[in-house]
Amino acid sequence: MSRGTLLLALSLTGCTRCSQADSSALDSDTGPGDSQPPGDSHPDSDDSQPPDTSCDETSCEGATCWVHFCAGSYWMGNDHGEGRDDEHPLHQVSLAAFDLAQTETTVEAYAECVAAGACEPHAADPDTLPSGCNWDQQGHESYPMNCATHHMAQAHCGWLGGRLPSEAEWEYAARSGGLDRSYPWGEAEPTCDLAIINEDDNCGTYSTWPVCSKPDGNTEQGLCDMAGNAFEWVQDWYHDDYLGAPGDGSAWEDPAGSYRVMRGGGINSDEPYRTNSRTFHGPEFYYSGMGFRCAR
Repeated sequence: MSRGTLLLALSLTGCTRCSQADSSALDSDTGPGDSQPPGDSHPDSDDSQPPDTSCDETSCEGATCWVHFCAGSYWMGNDHGEGRDDEHPLHQVSLAAFDLAQTETTVEAYAECVAAGACEPHAADPDTLPSGCNWDQQGHESYPMNCATHHMAQAHCGWLGGRLPSEAEWEYAARSGGLDRSYPWGEAEPTCDLAIINEDDNCGTYSTWPVCSKPDGNTEQGLCDMAGNAFEWVQDWYHDDYLGAPGDGSAWEDPAGSYRVMRGGGINSDEPYRTNSRTFHGPEFYYSGMGFRCAR
């Protein structure tokens, strides 16, 4: 059975994963070539618990709005012969429910964390920050908190009572709950109508844009900028393929590596904007096309 057929079977169940458990446990040996598609509910579902009826709902707390994803399973990565080598092999992941911030963290939101003493202002001398960094720039309060290191991202998310998303959670959300989608909005190639991309001088501004400037490129749940504007740090250490990756949707922390994963594509970069595309940098590296969003 092809990957496309399996993923279609998964997507046809829609949000039934939010209200009913699969009648049979997932077989850990099930793969994309097996005759039976994987179940669409989490294998650890407890039938004695009431169903989660808040799938895809958005709730706001202070400056942060959260989109709720119910537990589910999907095929992460890419088939051999498609995409890049580090997107292989295609593998099944079953995730517990989680929330993901609707937007990339803004300068305004990060400034609140600094004011509370939980986050540090950008460690670099403002006079030496790369061109295009939004911190401390008048009128950029609604822009992504770019030029952020991995540590800065972790500190802010922790202050919110959350964390950085795992790579598996990020891809699941970017694909509107694990659907077979090349881009957050579907299959149409990226343009400046859909995302802030490395085209026409970053869609005419030479820099990032305010978050959620391109609503036509949102996911079905309303997540903004899951492609373009700023790359987004996730929690995982980078590995050059998915052999040995966790199957439960958690971050790949063991063994530790030298680079952290970034997702989504950003300005001033030729990296693809596909939902399963991956890149990496050292955790202390930053530039104007790097930001983050939080999970919990």
